[in-house]
Formats: sequence, structure tokens, C-alpha cells
Amino acid sequence: MLAPTIELIRQATGDPRFDVWRLFNWVTVSYYWVFLYDFGLLAPTYYEYTASSLPNFTAPIYYTSKNNIFVNDALFDIFSGYLFSTVVPFLKKIEPNLVVPTFLPLSETNALQPIDQQILRSYSCVERRIKGWVSATVAVLVADYAFLSGAYYLILFICGWYLRGRAQG
Repeated sequence: MLAPTIELIRQATGDPRFDVWRLFNWVTVSYYWVFLYDFGLLAPTYYEYTASSLPNFTAPIYYTSKNNIFVNDALFDIFSGYLFSTVVPFLKKIEPNLVVPTFLPLSETNALQPIDQQILRSYSCVERRIKGWVSATVAVLVADYAFLSGAYYLILFICGWYLRGRAQG
């Protein structure tokens, strides 16, 4: 199923032995750790589920950051090496003027540090308010139009199907 995509990537890189699965791994793992750090974390936290299928937030299970590619020296070397040896040359074929800075090696001062991150809620989901008459009218008309036009086309489809079968019979 992925064979056409793999073949396209191999043609784009010019390497018939290009390992697409290693590229997918690099993208997935890199995205995972960057996404986790967006929440200020260096390692994942797991919560056991209760009998009612809800997470138990009172007893978190904390994992170490030993597998974090931005904290572990060996993993950082592997992933940054793949970036510069495979991904950047591929991207330079698409964008020849691409400039990627070099990375300093990881150290105590040059590594990700956990940060307190706040998730801001920019909407009032608790407070109920009555809509104004204009927005309420528009909302009702749009919803009615969606339901009525959907029902109209369904009736047209059924009638067309019925008449076509009757004309053939």
C-alpha cells in the first residue's frame, strides 16, 4: 500500500536503497519529543485507569528522560547525524538555499530543561449565555438549511433510483 510513496521518495532522493522506515522513525520520534516539550516535559507521565475507564490522576507514573533525544547524548548524536546526513540533503534538493545551523554537543548547560507550562483556556465553556437574536437566527437558518438540503438530496436520490428501476422494468 505504501509502495508508490516509498518509490516516490526513493526517486526524489536519488537513492534506490533509501530507507523510508528510518525516515518515518526519525520524523515520529523527533515530533514526539518536541511535542512533549511543548507541554514543558522532558519525559512522559502515565496514569492508570480506574474501573470506570477514567484516568486516576492522583497516582501518576513518572518515566525518566533517558530516551529523550534532546537530553541523551548518544541519541542526540544519532538523530542529529541523521538530520544532517539524510534529511538536510533531501530538503536541499527542494530548497537549494536552505541553511541549517550546526548544533553544539549536549552538556549540562546545553540540554533541555523542564519548564512550568500553563495551558491557557481562551473561551468560557462554563458560563452559559443567551445568544443575540441575529446570531441565533443565523445559527437556526444554517442548521435548518443543512438538514433540509441533505433530506432533499436524499429524496432526489431515492426517487431517481426508484424511477430508473421502474423505467428498466
